[in-house]
Amino acid sequence: MLFVAVRGEGRDGHHFIPEALERGASACLADETMRRELAPSPAMIFTPNTRAIAGLLASRAFQNPSREVALLGVTGTNGKTTTSFLIHHIFNQFSGCGLIGTVYHQVGRERLPSGNTTPGPMELHRMLFEMKQAGQKYCSLEVSSHALAQDRVAGIGFRSAVFTNLTQDHLDYHRTFENYFEAKKKLFTQEPRPLRALVNIDDAYGKRLHGLLDPKPLTFGLEEGADFRALEVEARLDRVSFLVRGRGFEIPVRADLACLHNVYNILGAFACAVAEGWDPEAVARSLESFPGVPGRMEKVPHGRDFLVFVDYAHTPDAFENVLGSVKRLSRGKILTVFGCGGDRDAAKRPLMGGLAERFSDRVILTSDNPRGEDPAKILDDIEAGIPAGRNGKVSRVPDREEAIARAVAEAGSGDVVLILGKGHEDYHILGPRKIHFDDRECARKILAGGR
Repeated sequence: MLFVAVRGEGRDGHHFIPEALERGASACLADETMRRELAPSPAMIFTPNTRAIAGLLASRAFQNPSREVALLGVTGTNGKTTTSFLIHHIFNQFSGCGLIGTVYHQVGRERLPSGNTTPGPMELHRMLFEMKQAGQKYCSLEVSSHALAQDRVAGIGFRSAVFTNLTQDHLDYHRTFENYFEAKKKLFTQEPRPLRALVNIDDAYGKRLHGLLDPKPLTFGLEEGADFRALEVEARLDRVSFLVRGRGFEIPVRADLACLHNVYNILGAFACAVAEGWDPEAVARSLESFPGVPGRMEKVPHGRDFLVFVDYAHTPDAFENVLGSVKRLSRGKILTVFGCGGDRDAAKRPLMGGLAERFSDRVILTSDNPRGEDPAKILDDIEAGIPAGRNGKVSRVPDREEAIARAVAEAGSGDVVLILGKGHEDYHILGPRKIHFDDRECARKILAGGR
């Protein structure tokens, strides 16, 4: 048995080397910087990067499964989950395709709960091995910035890598926007490089990434010059449709996804499939049966004459996309319920507060995984971004169920209730406690009169 010492955010695995040896580890892999501190021993192996080596070892332990399961990686701030679900759906029309990401993992016929968006190397390669055993030729994989910074996908050769966009998030971890971009860039620049890259050219950081890569990636977007360009876009609260113009074709595309931002997600997935060699018209037809993504503009069914959506939007850019689109498409009032997570990027809180106030007719601030922070302090941070004198349409209801009930009670004919931030999550983290809470379940119960 080999013990690999990894430095984490809270603990350093090197502190456990003596215990690992006592418990029977044959050898320990440690960081080169620890050579002087650790007693010399035949059982000690030193390397400049234990995280990267752990990935290579995991791949070898599971017979290098990424050589037989083609990996389709998606990275970016927003849109990763929807794009990866779209890729998973499309590729399954032509060949077996697994899924690893934020909502759940699909390995063969088994659906597994998701801990991290991108699992650690041992779990990742084990699932890829099981996909190979199940006959799945592809895997659609969400690749988070944390995973890239921590070398969780080191040594993997991606068939395709898709860049959706880059906006503010995770600065509590990356510290600077430049560090955040550098982490995302690794998917496209680390060896072995992806066979092909596909980049949203309408995004400012997509343009920057395009300029850095050689050979140049394929591009998608609404602007002129994109390799896969959307034209005649019609975005509604129940579907989007457009013409996609590519090299030698121009065909209509339609999918039951809400709002303009999903055009980019569809384009990215469409481009990935066509670049793989699938027929563009067949790809377009496959999108018509796409069932949607749990917690992504997920409509809560009920019999009243207003709409209720649950969405994972938890960044300023996602807020602007969702709220801006709904504002343009709705004929009634917009009632928005949201909070911000504790112990996470606090700088985005006032930005989200300002956007919610700008696009909504009514804003109800509430809790969203406060973790170890004071919930009242989080709400103070959000309200700091709301212009003075406009607090009349903003209220604070810390209890999330009560906040959702308040929004539903105030909604009238033609209105839209948006419950933002948690999406597919079925838990609420209050201090050290993790309790069951699902926005969709809660909304359904309230709408059915069960509260």
